[in-house]
Amino acid sequence: ASLGLVTALYLLVNVAYLRGLGHAGMAGSEAVAAGLMARALGTGGVVAISVLIAISVLTSANATVLTGARTDYAFGRDSVLFNGLGKWQARANTPSRALLVQGAITLALVGLGAVTRQGFQTMVEYTAPVFWLFFLLTGVSL
Repeated sequence: ASLGLVTALYLLVNVAYLRGLGHAGMAGSEAVAAGLMARALGTGGVVAISVLIAISVLTSANATVLTGARTDYAFGRDSVLFNGLGKWQARANTPSRALLVQGAITLALVGLGAVTRQGFQTMVEYTAPVFWLFFLLTGVSL
């Protein structure tokens, strides 16, 4: 039911984009949601959708940090080569080494993005294949 609901909402949003902006409007827009809200509700709509997107990004980043570090921790517990990641810090009740490694990798990617011409696009190009590979492996395992 949840998957059906999310799929239906996704399709409805895309229908709204098409009806509100059309193909040409969507192709010419760098921020389709903001473009639709500007047309429908003016500047207030753009601000509202921007705030909602920012909140969504922050909650997703938080979930990624929490689950990513715990995944690295579990990997470290099962791996001889990476067993340093499998240490749990009792005082803070966190996988602190896994969090530090995850933070170092993140900073390295940000640094790489900062020294290249395209910045964010470079980070996406380096991380997207890994991201999609894990989606594929998850689907295959299920």
